[in-house]
Amino acid sequence: MAILDVTVERAKIGDGSSESEAELGLGVRHLCESGITTLPARYVLPPADRPGNPCSALLPVVDLAALRAGDPCQLAALHAACRDYGFFQLLNHGVPPDVGRAMLDAARRFFFDLPLPARARYMSADIRAAVRYGTSFNQLNDGVLSWRDFLKLLIRDTRRLADVVPSWPDAPEDLRPAAAAYARACQRVFRELMEAALDALGIVRCRGELLEECDGGSQMMMLNCFPACPEPELTLGMPPHSDYGMLTILLQDEVRGLEVSYGEGGGGWAVVEALPGAVVVNVGDHLEILSNGRYRSVLHRVRVNGRRARVSVASLHSLPAERVIGPAAELVDEQRDRPRRYMDTDMAAFLAYLASAEGKHKSFSTPAGSTSFHLVVRQLMNASRSSSFVTKSMGAVQADYGEGGGGWAVVEALPGAVVVNVGDHLEILSNGRYRSVLHRVRVNGRRARVSVASLHSLPAERVIGPAAELVDEQRDRPRRYMDTDMAAFLAYLASAEGKHKSFLHSRRINIISSSSSSSSSSCRQAADEC
Repeated sequence: MAILDVTVERAKIGDGSSESEAELGLGVRHLCESGITTLPARYVLPPADRPGNPCSALLPVVDLAALRAGDPCQLAALHAACRDYGFFQLLNHGVPPDVGRAMLDAARRFFFDLPLPARARYMSADIRAAVRYGTSFNQLNDGVLSWRDFLKLLIRDTRRLADVVPSWPDAPEDLRPAAAAYARACQRVFRELMEAALDALGIVRCRGELLEECDGGSQMMMLNCFPACPEPELTLGMPPHSDYGMLTILLQDEVRGLEVSYGEGGGGWAVVEALPGAVVVNVGDHLEILSNGRYRSVLHRVRVNGRRARVSVASLHSLPAERVIGPAAELVDEQRDRPRRYMDTDMAAFLAYLASAEGKHKSFSTPAGSTSFHLVVRQLMNASRSSSFVTKSMGAVQADYGEGGGGWAVVEALPGAVVVNVGDHLEILSNGRYRSVLHRVRVNGRRARVSVASLHSLPAERVIGPAAELVDEQRDRPRRYMDTDMAAFLAYLASAEGKHKSFLHSRRINIISSSSSSSSSSCRQAADEC
């Protein structure tokens, strides 16, 4: 009841009336200037989605100067970072320090020195607008608003930067030259990283074409402002999401806020500890698709604080908007256990998705044949090797899909068929090549349903582990699961809690670490240890 009382009190500011909605639409800087001391209801997240106490972690480190000089260790570090984490910090990147400082300074003065009417000139509800001042994440579709204002500067063809700069805000007066200089510097970094990534992936046939398209691709500069928040424990600056495009290069001030997802189902969050002079780079959905899943586009979010504002500039790099993206031909071979994992996509598909996206985990990249979102992490249920269902009556078995198990698809049974699913033991034996997927059963108010599940396992005393042929540390096939037996499963079953019962979560070998050494640093293991 106390929660309801608080909600009613906060609704005075964000109660859904046209006037209050108009006020919220002017952004969080405007709310701060109005002197609010409590968070409007539209920004208050459900308790389960609120930021908790995250671990701190250092991302893997790549030295671009050494990579540029042909150091094979740095190429391996880049490949491992994109493959295992989807994020890394880039040192010696070649962006002059004064260019980065000028960019952050101009962005800060745009948000904090200009009066609202000067900023509001660039407000637009059109997500396709090349220059757009806005608030939240996807304002028209966000059920809960995010504590963030932004200025978007889109360059549809990076070779024509000079043509678009005159359309950018003319105040503060140094914003245009600062943003243009930073955009050029980021484009150079993007080109070098893509060249190295294609080499690491072994993409040869279309390499020249891809690099040429990188030179004339799109670049979206997002200037982000996260003001000090009156109740930061109740909201986020940006919700969990992945980035569209190939690579994102993030420049940020000294205030922490970026968090990267780790663990089964994205259940944990690690705050990124920035290295002085480094930029943060992350893999986008398009690069994951191009790599056929070898590289990972990882969920991330931004938390806010009650003491200091945070300013960042994200430069999102993509191929030309009309380019259709699919897995590279060299990385697909059905005969060698490398099936095609993603459907082709383009900018039109992404914009349609963005206009309709719902849910707390926003992820665009979609594997071929799936109902919807990209299956990044799998929470798993059965401890048997495999099982089959004989079903009668109405369709009720539902299979899990989507980010973090966010969606459910009803299985439509074929006449005369039985349904077979992989169990935890077979996923362990296959070292993760086969998947044991969450499923559930729904009921209805009209007809009873009867089913018989036959679950098959090896002898109870048998210890199950990955098959030796499927583990080779030297060939990028690490051991992913600990050995297990029936006793371990029964102990787990007796203690398991939560709505998703996943035995494999307890047997999986995690690799995130918060140790601060070098490019081999693993933020995953450290986050798990916290």
